[in-house]
Amino acid sequence: MNKKLIRWITYSLLAILILATIFLCYKTRSNYYVTLSDLARLGNPANSTFLELKKSVVQISSNSGIGTGVIVYADKFFIYILTNDHVMDEAKSHETEVRFLGDIVDTCIKYPIEIGYEIDNDLSMIAVCRKTENFTIAELSDKPAKIGDELFTIGFPIGIPHFYSKGSYSANVNYKFFRSDITVAPGASGSPVFNKQGKLVGLVRGLNRFKIPSNKTWQDIFSKEKEYYLVRYGVCIRYKRVKFFMEKMLNGRKKV
Repeated sequence: MNKKLIRWITYSLLAILILATIFLCYKTRSNYYVTLSDLARLGNPANSTFLELKKSVVQISSNSGIGTGVIVYADKFFIYILTNDHVMDEAKSHETEVRFLGDIVDTCIKYPIEIGYEIDNDLSMIAVCRKTENFTIAELSDKPAKIGDELFTIGFPIGIPHFYSKGSYSANVNYKFFRSDITVAPGASGSPVFNKQGKLVGLVRGLNRFKIPSNKTWQDIFSKEKEYYLVRYGVCIRYKRVKFFMEKMLNGRKKV
């Protein structure tokens, strides 16, 4: 066989392999939004703060999928968990289970009670019977995070138990939500967002999926707003919305 032909076939196969790898990476990013660069930001979570805080994070699962919740209060009979409204909305027609992942034994509690919800802010509070003592209550920060602050989250993206990701508070989206570069993937919805001190400052909502309003065209949108519709970033619920909702839901159950 001609050497030039062999060389041409070799280069062609190599080019196909490179293109296939790039395409596979792109599809993985599109589906899960977790890349090597995301994982590189994780750092080393093996410290006392993480080990204690992960006990406040639970998995909410049903036939419709997996979500995350954070324990914000407990009394003699119930444990109260904050999560996204869309997590509970998707689970309402299915048998729902809240899983406490302990160091030795996992505890699963079925049929959580929904205390209340806010569709606009994508918040929900549920309660489960206090059948375990192996948990920690997350403490709400006494002040909101601001642009540039370092943050981290603990959740269950694509089912990975207590996945730890750190990032920063990138920008305000509106009075309800802010953007962050922490890792977001299916299953991370409802994950608590903590500041460096380990205090709750927000809640993961998901990845931006904002569509151009039906009454507008691309030309109608101001240049400063176009990034809002184009750039993928983690969307989190702002501190004030979380704090107000928690106080409203827990009013009468404790002094707030």
